[in-house]
Amino acid sequence: MFRYFQYRNDLKKILVFEKILKNFCDLEQKECDDYLKRNDRDFVSVREFQYFIQQKCMDKYPQKYLQLRKELAQMIPSIRRIAHSVGVNTVRESYPVLAVGGPIIPVDIFESVLEDHGYVSTTNNTRFDCVDKIVGILKEAKSAAFFQMLNPLCLLSFILKVPFLIIKQTGFNVDKIENALWGKLFKLLFTFFLIYGLLRLGFSREQLLGVLKFLK
Repeated sequence: MFRYFQYRNDLKKILVFEKILKNFCDLEQKECDDYLKRNDRDFVSVREFQYFIQQKCMDKYPQKYLQLRKELAQMIPSIRRIAHSVGVNTVRESYPVLAVGGPIIPVDIFESVLEDHGYVSTTNNTRFDCVDKIVGILKEAKSAAFFQMLNPLCLLSFILKVPFLIIKQTGFNVDKIENALWGKLFKLLFTFFLIYGLLRLGFSREQLLGVLKFLK
């Protein structure tokens, strides 16, 4: 049950991040295009050229650019966590030119929007492709979790876990307690009390038997 809400919150967060990232990249891309129309790219490194464009953006859009940069810096660690949780790799390997040589550099495609230390620039298309992958997986996982949440068996399983979730907050090892014999007996008693409570609320025995048959 908790997974549905986790996927929903993660999806909201990644969509907000996508919007901020697009606004940020649009500002930099505009300055980059304007510069390359009049000049050749004669900078020594990717990071040097990126820093030059960043300075131009800060001079031209000081408040807007710095605010977007701040929001990105704050969100990137969380977005990387979400990507890792759904199995999307955010790190690419940057290889040096063979004639020059050098080490292979791991570059995080989201971190690189602020500082790109690869041999070749990380493109915005690469970043947004990664975002789209995460969004697609989260949408599918959210939908699956929603239908699972409607399954009476899953709902009953969650209800039976509620006491153990409360105990977990006290610091006890819930797994050992839940799997122990008396933990299973507690679940059985809790089920009886749950059935008794439903009967008191007006559920008929036929309705409860129907649910139990469905669970089997």
